[in-house]
Amino acid sequence: VDEDASEVAGLIGTNTIESMAQLVGFLSHRSIRVRCEAAKAASGLAAWGSEGQNALVAAEPDPLPILVAMIRDAHFGCSAWALSSLSNLCTEESSEKIIKEGAVVLAMERILAEKNPDSNRSSAISEEEDVPAMLENASKLLANLTRLPQGRAAAVGFLSDGSSSTRAAQIADMCARFVRSRSLARDPLRSLSLFFENIAMEPEGSRLLCDDDAGFLLGAIAKDLALTVCGGELGENDRLMG
Repeated sequence: VDEDASEVAGLIGTNTIESMAQLVGFLSHRSIRVRCEAAKAASGLAAWGSEGQNALVAAEPDPLPILVAMIRDAHFGCSAWALSSLSNLCTEESSEKIIKEGAVVLAMERILAEKNPDSNRSSAISEEEDVPAMLENASKLLANLTRLPQGRAAAVGFLSDGSSSTRAAQIADMCARFVRSRSLARDPLRSLSLFFENIAMEPEGSRLLCDDDAGFLLGAIAKDLALTVCGGELGENDRLMG
């Protein structure tokens, strides 16, 4: 396992077809440590700019479905780095693919998860410090993906399949957690202000946030919408980096 983790580190900066294929393979490794190192490397590649992003998304097999699946990884650290990677890969084209893979709902569920589903298992990696990063990166990913109409639609759900009522309950819960997060030193959910602002552009999202029966959620978050760490709303070509 240590040898595999070291090999992951050695792939950073090479950007060859072979090295990218190896990196993607490590994302599904049985070892928590190797998966975390691979997702961390993917995040770093994407953060370097278009060269790293293009090399990663061109890899075979496609890393996007694997990274989206990692959002629900049993270890919070792996989930945090996968969310960071996806945030850094949120170009318009990649965002559409990430949304189609179900990342919006998975990121919402990750924020709302009460505990790690595998938290009783002993681990060589401490998870306590990973929780704020996981919440922070999930919030950034949601802010990025809901810039697109498809992302906003996924967030508010659909009347046709009954998912709108589920999403409404989740968004109400996220609002309450966002308000509590504002009192924390790190404020890991601060980027949700942009998420709320984005979904308000959809009629269903606007109705939900302004519904008196739901507690007028907009009133609870309005004072924070223009005071986020990124200094206001995202421009058309801007995104939050993980």
